[in-house]
Amino acid sequence: MTQYGRVKPDCMLLKSSITQVSHTTRAITPDTAATRAPMRSASSIRLISFTGCRTLHLTMGRGLAGCGAALMALLVLAPLQAAPLVDCPLPVREQIDGLYRWQLQRQEQPGSLAIATQRQRFTPQLYRLLERADALTPADGRFIDFDPFSGTQVSTFSAVVLGCVPAKAEAVVALVAVQAGLTGRTTGAPQQLRYVLSPDGAAGWRIADIIYSSEPPFRLSTYLKQLLEGL
Repeated sequence: MTQYGRVKPDCMLLKSSITQVSHTTRAITPDTAATRAPMRSASSIRLISFTGCRTLHLTMGRGLAGCGAALMALLVLAPLQAAPLVDCPLPVREQIDGLYRWQLQRQEQPGSLAIATQRQRFTPQLYRLLERADALTPADGRFIDFDPFSGTQVSTFSAVVLGCVPAKAEAVVALVAVQAGLTGRTTGAPQQLRYVLSPDGAAGWRIADIIYSSEPPFRLSTYLKQLLEGL
């Protein structure tokens, strides 16, 4: 396996269990995405090699820096895992549903993220990181080597927002179950991603970060920063 993204051969595909919630949810699937309002022209993702090593932070962060990032993610996740899920605000659901409608459409063709069409869904800080990291190629010796919106290296089949947990600074954390796998077959248990969204005035809710339930957990923003710094 290529070592451009610093992913070790013994990495395991991210697995997670889904917490049961009482309210009903609706998954975004290729069928439901096709019946929604037409989206802007879709592109695709580079589906390559991330599978979520337990040593990811130590490998990418050169020891203590990566360990600190992992510990920070654990501290963030601990209270969220204990907190009960509540129904998400409608604008939060719409933001995430819209992202996955685009996700299902764009992965039909190989290429970069082409994240510009989704700029309005992210905070300026996270968007800049995504934009800069997406410009990296194997020739740079590093690049985004997994699908940020499934936490895997395979295709996304569906996504459903299970609920939200209030967070600090008026933010909310949305728990999203993403079903992914190779064409024609899923990987089993859905991936469990936590989307951190923050209010942004008239712009509504924007995605500020994504937390992946690997061992140890880590944040998309931390991964992108370390990737861009060449750690």
